[in-house]
Amino acid sequence: MLLVRAVAAGEVDASLFSPSFLQLSHPSLVQQSAETLLQRTVSSVLGCAQAPALWHKLPNGKPVFTHLPLHFSVAHTQGWVAVAVSDAPVGVDIELADRIRPKIIEKLTAPKTPGLSAAEQWVCWEAMGKCSGRGIALMFDPFPAEQDLPYRFGKVAPGVFLAVAGPKANELSDKFFWN
Repeated sequence: MLLVRAVAAGEVDASLFSPSFLQLSHPSLVQQSAETLLQRTVSSVLGCAQAPALWHKLPNGKPVFTHLPLHFSVAHTQGWVAVAVSDAPVGVDIELADRIRPKIIEKLTAPKTPGLSAAEQWVCWEAMGKCSGRGIALMFDPFPAEQDLPYRFGKVAPGVFLAVAGPKANELSDKFFWN
C-alpha cells in the first residue's frame, strides 16, 4: 500500500482524495499544511475520521510514527508540500526545477543517471535518502546501497518534480504525474 498526496495549503480540504498541484500562498503555511495533509492521509489509509498520527524522530533524524504500523515521509519546497504514507519504508521529495543548480549535482559523489536534469537527480536521491534514513548523506557516498531502491519520479506540474522511493514505489500510477 502506498498513498502519495501533494496539495496547496489553502486547498488541503478540497483536495483530500485527488492530487492537486497548486502553489502555497504563504511560506508559513507549509508546516501546517504538511501536518494536516499527513493527518488526513493517515486517516484515509486507516479508514477513520481522525486517526492520531503521533510521531517522533529517530537519532538519524528520520521521522517515524509512535504507535502506527505505517511509514511516512513529508517534503516541501517553495510553495509546495507532499506526503507519502505506506506499509513499507518510503521517502518522498518535491522540488522546483529551477532551485537545484547543476553545480550542486556535480559535487555529489553518488552515481548520476544520464539524461536527468539536476532537479530530477536531486528529488530521486533525496527520496531514496529519506526512505533509508540517511538523508542527503547518501548523495556523498560513491556506492550507496540505496541506489537499488525502487523509485518513481515525474512532473506534478510544469517545473515541479516529485519522486517517491521505497519497496512500494512502483505502485504509484502514471496518472499521478502531470504530462
